[in-house]
Amino acid sequence: MEAYELAPNGIIEKAYPLKGNEKVIGMNTLELPERQKEANIARKSGEYTIAGPYELKQGGTGALLFDPIYINDGNQKKFWGFSILVLNWDAFLEELEVDKLEDALIILKFGKRETKENM
Repeated sequence: MEAYELAPNGIIEKAYPLKGNEKVIGMNTLELPERQKEANIARKSGEYTIAGPYELKQGGTGALLFDPIYINDGNQKKFWGFSILVLNWDAFLEELEVDKLEDALIILKFGKRETKENM
């Protein structure tokens, strides 16, 4: 994990650690063109949404995990904002073991039966 951010209404107000992440304070994830699609998916679905790779404002490449937060407002849930985890892209791919996924896809491809529909 590179950083942890809190974004009320999608606007990043806090980052930990702050040192090295100052540039993201004030960034609106719901309106920034390269982030808005995934942020809005998380907001509307209420589900964790991971996206990337992104060139990070604080430098380097990363993936973002948007965790939407809702509060109870009377009888309905109201969107509060996001908790965002910023992940180092290379470490993220290493953890996923993408090289093993590629091997699994090759095995799956060779094991698939040929039919008129998939030829």
